Amino acid sequence: MGLGIVIALPKYLSLRSFVLKRKPLWKFRRAGSLRLENSPPVLTVMNFKGGVGKTTIAANLAASLALNHGIRVLLVDLDYQGSLSDLLRENTVYPDDENLLNDWLTRRTSQLSLEQATTAAKGLENVKLVSAEYALTEAEDNEFLRWLIGESSDDVRNRIARRLSSKKHNYKGEFDIVIMDAPPRLSLASANALRASHFVLIPTKLQPLSVLPIAKMTKYISEFRDQIKAKFELIGIVCSMTAGLAP
Repeated sequence: MGLGIVIALPKYLSLRSFVLKRKPLWKFRRAGSLRLENSPPVLTVMNFKGGVGKTTIAANLAASLALNHGIRVLLVDLDYQGSLSDLLRENTVYPDDENLLNDWLTRRTSQLSLEQATTAAKGLENVKLVSAEYALTEAEDNEFLRWLIGESSDDVRNRIARRLSSKKHNYKGEFDIVIMDAPPRLSLASANALRASHFVLIPTKLQPLSVLPIAKMTKYISEFRDQIKAKFELIGIVCSMTAGLAP
């Protein structure tokens, strides 16, 4: 017991100093290099402001690619509210253990096969879904804290990227694109998404309170990209919830 405290003390003091200096916690541990060549292209739909149509755009983009172009799409619900999951999965009520994304984030190596980790998207033949539930937020907090205090043997920011790049699970062979619906905050799930992403798309409404924060967000996630050594490209801003003009 005493030896364990002595070993853990330097980690605690280092973290305490980091926190007291108000440095970004994501920078507490260095990010190593990560290869994404074995992953299918990953697009994350993200905005730190809620209610701007992220889930709707992610779902409709997947539907358009699948139905109009025959593209095989994997949709990943990263939001603990599970709106994308409620919209597209066959069963509207799932037990807690159906929080499939939870398995991706809480284990260095997922215990689920590709078939176990995905479920069919309702009405979309070429679309599979990785679902999320409210228990995700607790899993995120616990894993992030374990990583900060050195209890995780791997970089928890890399778990989704490692999963999608796994030759064993062969996501690149099964899907043409992965679309992730990110939560309106910088959580462990969204950090994982940015680390795994090739592209990021920002939806917004054409309203001052929705448009004005965009410049701040793009600057922030560009800086965050450097912090975690991600490789994504900001490909644009798309307007949502726009009303067509009457003829």
